[in-house]
Amino acid sequence: MQHINNRKKIRAHKPKQWPISEEPTLVVIGVDGGRVGCYSIHRETFIRNPETNECLRMEAWYNVALWPKFLALDEDEYLEYTLVFPPLPTHWQTFDLWEMKGTRPLYKSGIHRNSDGVYLLPDH
Repeated sequence: MQHINNRKKIRAHKPKQWPISEEPTLVVIGVDGGRVGCYSIHRETFIRNPETNECLRMEAWYNVALWPKFLALDEDEYLEYTLVFPPLPTHWQTFDLWEMKGTRPLYKSGIHRNSDGVYLLPDH
């Protein structure tokens, strides 16, 4: 009698290689005035590849003050601000957003790469 192995072979998943891009990576943060009364971002904010620990520093910012200055927000107001980073390297599949300093540092983990390079995130 012949033994039949019913187990499926587990194959290592080859990560997707994204096309080389010259376009910056844009992270758009939504801020709800019902949750926070003011907002800012620290100049040393960066995105990090959790697999390789490579980091890309923030290059520009729009509609947000740099810490320690803050912009006020009405309770019924909602707005978005944009952080600009260099293009993601082709091998990055996910990344984390890190604001290392400030009164309430922003941290978002496991952001999955997409094809348009724009990422919409809530500020909570």
